[in-house]
Amino acid sequence: PNAAISLAADGALTISGALVAPTIVLQATGAIVETGTGVLTATTLTGSSGATTSLGDGVNQVSTLGSFSSHGGFTFRDAVSFTVGAAAIVSDTASIDIGTSGTLSVLGLVEAPAVTLSSGDVLLSGGAVLGSSSVTLTASGVITQTGVNSITTALLEGSSRGSTALGSAKNTIATLGDFGAGGPFSLADSRSLVQSGTLSASAATLAVAGADRKS
Repeated sequence: PNAAISLAADGALTISGALVAPTIVLQATGAIVETGTGVLTATTLTGSSGATTSLGDGVNQVSTLGSFSSHGGFTFRDAVSFTVGAAAIVSDTASIDIGTSGTLSVLGLVEAPAVTLSSGDVLLSGGAVLGSSSVTLTASGVITQTGVNSITTALLEGSSRGSTALGSAKNTIATLGDFGAGGPFSLADSRSLVQSGTLSASAATLAVAGADRKS
């Protein structure tokens, strides 16, 4: 395949075929839409759109999601395990919804008012997840966070079939909503925390800097 494929549209960009290259760059002043027949296969995907970006075909095979900015909603689905790159900034003015049936590793910055991350395993290994309104984490396996990653949000919700360990002291979470873990659940927070939803787990540990209270 070519070393890189770069598509730029003055208006909307619709992907209905297969794009195969080590690097794929998508740019549009309007929306970017992947139809059911569209497939992206790349080591690295980057881009920008002046409106929504919908790359929701589950058969995409992208190893690394690089920097991508959009407006009005960003959706990306992958059929393989992938990483939000260490230097990546993935941002949207409304929402970000990214997922895979494999492992989703976050090393870069993911930022939008509402952020949803879903996968087999969610590994928050670096960078930050900034969801000013909400962050939702869903895993059919485990959710794990290292100390160098941080979550900043008004509301954290989610579920994991296995354990959830969100132990970074850099977390800034105002409210813990509904969260269910099939194994132990642990959360560290650098500020006071309101636990307002239903928390279910085999064991639960909340380590907060301020008062932890039930609402």
